[in-house]
Amino acid sequence: MSAPPVTGHALAPWRHVVAQPQMDTWAAVLHDPNPIHLDADAVARVGRGTRTINQGPANIAYLFNLLGANFPQARVLSLDSRMTALVHCGDEVVASGEVTSVLSTADGVEVRCALALHVAGETAPAVLGTARVLLPA
Repeated sequence: MSAPPVTGHALAPWRHVVAQPQMDTWAAVLHDPNPIHLDADAVARVGRGTRTINQGPANIAYLFNLLGANFPQARVLSLDSRMTALVHCGDEVVASGEVTSVLSTADGVEVRCALALHVAGETAPAVLGTARVLLPA
């Protein structure tokens, strides 16, 4: 974001295609052996589709990527989120957001944003969130 942020400004979307090798890495890093992240047959057995399910922390990380792409010099002060739908291997996800307020502080400019992660083509979000970032003075 080159211009100073203003309330109502839409963040530039951040896109990513979820791939199994990355999900395997997340499983290792998180020490998460849940087979729904690693084995499509396990997903089918629990009735959640035919493709592996992306880890929740990875989906939340995509919101951090959105913030970093839009505010490269900022420090994330907080990010609150809730997962509302599944993201599967092969899905293209689109992280988006909008500036909800801009506050001048002694340390810089605090920007608050409403965030969402959608699977491309889906109307219901997979993750909803809010964030506060601090732009340096």
